[in-house]
Amino acid sequence: MAFGELISVIVPVYNVRQYLRQCLDSLASQEYPSFEIIVVDDGSTDDSSSICDEYAATDSRFVAVHQRNTGLSAARNVGLAHARGLYVSFVDSDDWVSPYYLSMLMAAIERSGMPCASLAHLKPFQDGRDCTLYGKRGASIAKTGVGTVKILDETAMQKALLRQRVNCGAQARLCRRDVLLVIAANNGGVVFPEGLLYEDLATVYRIIHETQGSALVYEPLYVYRHRRTGIMGNRDALHDEKVASAIRVSQTLYADMLRWHPGLGKETASRCLALLCTVYSSLNAKERANRETVWREIHGIAIWLAAMPARD
Repeated sequence: MAFGELISVIVPVYNVRQYLRQCLDSLASQEYPSFEIIVVDDGSTDDSSSICDEYAATDSRFVAVHQRNTGLSAARNVGLAHARGLYVSFVDSDDWVSPYYLSMLMAAIERSGMPCASLAHLKPFQDGRDCTLYGKRGASIAKTGVGTVKILDETAMQKALLRQRVNCGAQARLCRRDVLLVIAANNGGVVFPEGLLYEDLATVYRIIHETQGSALVYEPLYVYRHRRTGIMGNRDALHDEKVASAIRVSQTLYADMLRWHPGLGKETASRCLALLCTVYSSLNAKERANRETVWREIHGIAIWLAAMPARD
């Protein structure tokens, strides 16, 4: 039996006071019967910390954890250490979800027999604009728990991720906690690499490798907020960290995927190339050392891709 099992929802929090209540209210309104929400305050300097405490004090389903600022990956790892649920989901604190988010993901797990269910797509919107998840038809589908669900084996799911045809983030998924603990045991005790950017790219493919694929839910259940002030939305932020992280993440992804799925070598190289080109384009002309470092990586991958025979 899957439906009805305890789910732990982990919400890393850092300086998001203007968005946090919307996120936490959407989680408190879940139709699913058994869940806990672990909010990890990662050293916020605004009112986010007190908001976390407020929800924990008034709703027993909320647990507030506070730590010094150590980054998104560390906050997720700490949340996982506090989780009691058989299943775990990650939600970003500036996003929000449908009331049927947990129930439809769990229904997909129950129907498919897979240890992981993922939303195929998030619903993005620009910060400051209005966004709605459902019309009348969508709400009707969600209430019945009968949406469009597909099952992808590991190879197909990895290929879809590398081609960025499905949601590539760690959020908007539901996964058995024991699977995540296996990843941690093989990765220095943590699921998400600490001290790196692009932590989702570094982690999601490992989750899919352990779960041997995923059930995919094609329903609009998760709203993803684009913020210009976020690290990934700010082209001028953390250039040295972006360069070092992009190179390390791309090299590890490339080595792992060629070992597990050599037939996806071209897709893997293309995904690494896309990441490195994005970072390179964010560097200004004065950053000669960073530009040269990234360019060498790009050049090496481009040569390898050019030598590959053409195929679909």
